[in-house]
Amino acid sequence: MNATRLAVAARMVQRRAMSSTTPATIPSVESTMLKDAYETRVHSKAAVSSWYKINFFLVIPALLGVAAYSGTKEIDHIKHLTEHAREFEAIPYLRKRKNGYPWGDKNLFYFPQGNPGPEAEEE
Repeated sequence: MNATRLAVAARMVQRRAMSSTTPATIPSVESTMLKDAYETRVHSKAAVSSWYKINFFLVIPALLGVAAYSGTKEIDHIKHLTEHAREFEAIPYLRKRKNGYPWGDKNLFYFPQGNPGPEAEEE
């Protein structure tokens, strides 16, 4: 037991003896890169920063404004469609299907108040 403790302690002493007491200095990015490459890097950081500012202070508030403006109108439109649903018009050149859909007669974008099917006429 003591022999293993001594072996571990000896390894720790060896590691300490091999390590340096001063931390390694990392050279600066400026000194390791070419001047043109460094200038390009600084310019790209500034460009990215300006695009972040444009997105956060111009685009996002504009999108929120458009959503607030059109969202209320769209909600009113949906309420109107639920109150006064459209009637089905049997137009001969529409709804020509040789095979039915695997999920039924309605398409994937079916909205009963907006585009009624022929079964709404039968009810």
